[in-house]
Amino acid sequence: MFVGHYGVSLAAKAVDDRIPLWVLVGAAQVLDMVWCVLIVAGVETIAGDPSRTEGLDFTYYPYSHSFVAALFWSLLAMVAARRIWRAGLGRAAIVGAVVFSHWLLDLAVHHPDLAILPGRGPKLGLSLWDLGMGEYAIEVSLLTVAALALAWRERSAAAAGAFAAIGALMMVGSVVTKPGTAAVNPVQVGIVGLATYAAFTLIAYWLERRFGGPGNMARR
Repeated sequence: MFVGHYGVSLAAKAVDDRIPLWVLVGAAQVLDMVWCVLIVAGVETIAGDPSRTEGLDFTYYPYSHSFVAALFWSLLAMVAARRIWRAGLGRAAIVGAVVFSHWLLDLAVHHPDLAILPGRGPKLGLSLWDLGMGEYAIEVSLLTVAALALAWRERSAAAAGAFAAIGALMMVGSVVTKPGTAAVNPVQVGIVGLATYAAFTLIAYWLERRFGGPGNMARR
């Protein structure tokens, strides 16, 4: 799952347009940003696996992607929204829900590698990645439907359309750049991942400033 995560961001923006889009876009990838930092640090591990659609084997990532860890990062995001942006409880809960949605979508597509508890217990995953291009079609559909919902809700359909188009382009890029060998450099994967997530967050910030929208997490 890649751009499908951003479909949740756009859907959440359609629910409450006073939450900045860049906050929701960043929230959708909090777990992966933590993962990128931890694989660069050598705390979590990854390996190449050309036999898999995603080209990667997520060998050890309990602190970023276990069920309990996902809950922790989601609650932390809620606290940050409350304290940093002075968001009301409802908006903070939406931000936390977007963070946790990452784990739920990963549960759908990953092979059984998502632990319940860090380092122990059964590992879950419904393996929709095995559908190949079918899974990519699901992701693009999620993004498109959410973009349409946002376009209907917002004053400007252009922002939602532009973001959906960029997301689709990034999806094509993820297919083209899929690892083709078993040799994967974790540091490179982590740095590229962080740069990608930062770029998407900045794009969301620019789109909202360019096309307008309240983008204010202050209490009503």
